[in-house]
Amino acid sequence: MSDLLQTTSEIDIDKQHIITLFNTCVKGIEICLEGQNINHCGKEGHWLEKKMGIKHNAKNEPDVNGYEMKKSSSKTTLGDFSASEYAFSGKNKRNIINTLNNWTDEIKLSRSDFIKTFGNPNPSKENRYSWSGSCVPTYNNWNSNGQILTINENNDIIIYY
Repeated sequence: MSDLLQTTSEIDIDKQHIITLFNTCVKGIEICLEGQNINHCGKEGHWLEKKMGIKHNAKNEPDVNGYEMKKSSSKTTLGDFSASEYAFSGKNKRNIINTLNNWTDEIKLSRSDFIKTFGNPNPSKENRYSWSGSCVPTYNNWNSNGQILTINENNDIIIYY
């Protein structure tokens, strides 16, 4: 078990590449918006994308090596909001989940089944299910959908269902 947890806390080569890019091209450099539309709400994000060698985009999907860049007000932040593993992931992609639940890869859970089990229907969108609002887990409190968010000794964020 400890071997599985240790491998998830190690920095992989993709993350290290982003850290190196950030430290080399962004860290300690003042954001310069000269020549940009100062009324554009994405101007800092475009500055970051340029510094990180990314073509400008407004897509909410990964920018570099599977990780999305985000900016928050006057700070530039890097964020990886994806999970290391998903219960609905395919073969060989949920080792820790399998170990914690005594599962094998033969046990299958579709993404649709997951969202219908742990999400909520949205009446204003023809009861389409989503994982937002009250069903999203909060820190150290089980919610009504059977979820809790915790932080382990490695500072990993863990969501239990």
